Amino acid sequence: MVMRRPVDRCWWVRACWFVMICVSLTGFTHASQAKAVPPVAAAALQKLLPSIDGWTSGVARVDLVEISPDAKYSYASVTFTKADLRVKLTLADTGSSADILTALASMVVTMPEDYAGQVGALAIKRGQIGGSPAVEAWDAQKSAGEISVVVGGRFVATVEASKVDSVATLRAILDKVDLKALAALK
Repeated sequence: MVMRRPVDRCWWVRACWFVMICVSLTGFTHASQAKAVPPVAAAALQKLLPSIDGWTSGVARVDLVEISPDAKYSYASVTFTKADLRVKLTLADTGSSADILTALASMVVTMPEDYAGQVGALAIKRGQIGGSPAVEAWDAQKSAGEISVVVGGRFVATVEASKVDSVATLRAILDKVDLKALAALK
């Protein structure tokens, strides 16, 4: 019988361990200093979900998630399909709650700016998209990945897929989101 450490089970677990280490080393960003406000209605986020030529859009899901009276977020998400490809796009409002922001976009919040590295098969790049902090995580072996952007220290736009042709597909779908309109929501 071969005993494996829990971090050997999958790339995502290794990435989460890496993020937890980064959190302990870097602490929270400026978002932790902002005062939390009530998140916008999920319907407002739903209006910003784009239509994408050549893709079939599933039914949008919208909800307000209340973890505690001081920690809640709203979100709208939709899954796009094209042949065998499935990509999920989620827009969320953390209400500037540092805890919720860290939960929804932990790699963006905890990774140093301009970080680029490899965790197992997962390539991670921290940078900017549309002037906002972002992280791109891509596993070429599994054709799986995620791109997350934190807009205005409050909103999170995430596009993810477990089986997609390339990270360029994720970028193209995220490019359809109007990040300026997202930032303008109040």
